[in-house]
Amino acid sequence: MLELYEFGLSGNCHKVRLLLSLLGVKYESHMLNGAEREHKSADFLAINPFGQVPALKDGDIIIRDSQAILVYIARAYGSDAWFPANAKKSAEITAWLSTAANEISRGPSALRRHYKFGGEINVDEAKKITENVLQVLNNHLANNEWLANGVITIADMLFILTSY
Repeated sequence: MLELYEFGLSGNCHKVRLLLSLLGVKYESHMLNGAEREHKSADFLAINPFGQVPALKDGDIIIRDSQAILVYIARAYGSDAWFPANAKKSAEITAWLSTAANEISRGPSALRRHYKFGGEINVDEAKKITENVLQVLNNHLANNEWLANGVITIADMLFILTSY
């Protein structure tokens, strides 16, 4: 059975849980205590030396980073549509995953971290990034039902960070 190491309020963990749920994949949750820095314990650092969640174990396979986990789950447990082998289609999805790791992380996610958890950020810069990325998303979605390939894919999981 899959094992997901996570924080309950993490947007990155939530999008992994969402994909697992959409695919009907059962998993065991290991909820770590961030306040006690359990993600920095020797036991967890043996799983992810960066001390970050989410991390996923599938037997002997360990995957860190939410984008990599989404790709793994899609390929191992989903249909080809979630993350296709086709180079053009997978590149379109990967471009949106990069948007999640860059603009979404530095914009909407940073603002969420600031306003929900008191994290120190450059609010003006995060607001500008947010305005830009939301404009790009709105423009794209004005003519497309999904972010990539005309179907739901792991790229669509990036919205979790802005709405959770």
